[in-house]
Amino acid sequence: MSNADPFRTETLARIYFSQGRFQEAADIYRYLILNKSGNRRLVPAFLEAEQKALEKRRSDVIEKTARWIRFSMRLKDRKRLAGVQRRYLAERSVSVIGKNPTKKEDGS
Repeated sequence: MSNADPFRTETLARIYFSQGRFQEAADIYRYLILNKSGNRRLVPAFLEAEQKALEKRRSDVIEKTARWIRFSMRLKDRKRLAGVQRRYLAERSVSVIGKNPTKKEDGS
């Protein structure tokens, strides 16, 4: 957004905040506080938006980390199961190969 952006308004900041777009709201509040005289009254709204944006980023990081851990655990389980399956198939092929299909079991 340019410095003369007419869309950076307190109304738009409030809309962004109500939509959970806290960082966008904080950016607009910051712009209004720094570039428009008489907008010091917006400091509490800016601080609240900044705090909510920080909490949201933390929450996002925690959720992404939890998803990564769950994925890693599933991947580890799959690798372990694949190893068990390979060993089972290897043992089964040895036992099948070890039997002589032409030789009768009753000794005749």
